[in-house]
Amino acid sequence: MDAVTLARQPGRVRRKRRPRAGRRGAWLLTAPALVVMVAVAGCPVLYGVWLSLQRYDLRFPDERGFVGLGNYAAVLSAPVFGPPWPPPRSSPSSRSAWSWPPGSASR
Repeated sequence: MDAVTLARQPGRVRRKRRPRAGRRGAWLLTAPALVVMVAVAGCPVLYGVWLSLQRYDLRFPDERGFVGLGNYAAVLSAPVFGPPWPPPRSSPSSRSAWSWPPGSASR
């Protein structure tokens, strides 16, 4: 059977697409809910980003100011964020740590 005979079968009902007005009405009904959800989720995130760009100390609330990405630079340049592995050696050794069978490199 090809597509033409399937389309002409008497028991087969073709679905009509919803009219554009129905789709537009659906968007108009859901738009206020979407705006509220974005505002409820987005405002705290944006406020957190704004606070992360400020120099703010709870001990001295009057002494605050805009530092930009300075807070991020200070955190990422801390030694605790160094690489978790030792630096590579300049020349590979003859005994590799990755050998088969396991343990053969230590013999």
